[in-house]
Amino acid sequence: MEFFSSFLVWITFSIAIGYWAASNGKEGWRWGLLSLFFSPLLAALVLYFVIESDRKTNVELAKTTLEIRSAEARQEAAEKEARKEQEKRDAAEKEALIRQNTIEANDFVIQIEKSFALFENNLYDADEFSEKKRSVISSLWSKKPRESAEDFLSALIPLIRRNALTQEEIVSIKKAVL
Repeated sequence: MEFFSSFLVWITFSIAIGYWAASNGKEGWRWGLLSLFFSPLLAALVLYFVIESDRKTNVELAKTTLEIRSAEARQEAAEKEARKEQEKRDAAEKEALIRQNTIEANDFVIQIEKSFALFENNLYDADEFSEKKRSVISSLWSKKPRESAEDFLSALIPLIRRNALTQEEIVSIKKAVL
């Protein structure tokens, strides 16, 4: 009778080990048979070390996966930042090219007004003033106005009222702008 009760305990522990193995992703029936033929205690010890080894491997794998994802995210962020910087540089280059090839009405008017102020205060003589105006007006042939023709010409009204531009110069500006 004692043998029978020992055998029942042996089978019960073997079934418990099989269940434990199955609940940890192992093939429960194989671990149950292994513990039935050898020893439930020996099978439990081996199963414990196998499960711990798998846990450590899974933790290391999770850490490695997290590090890889983190590195990929940092690389993606760096690439995104590099694209933004390139877009900024491209926009700045485009703006510089526009500024190089165009003239703003206010800049044009300011250049003429400065020369006119120097002329009015006898710091430029009539020839120097005319030469400065010719230089500024000739820039319109190589640089197009940023504004519409109407807006550009409207900005000239104060100069016309002050007689800073001659009729001939106004016609030349109109030809260049229109």
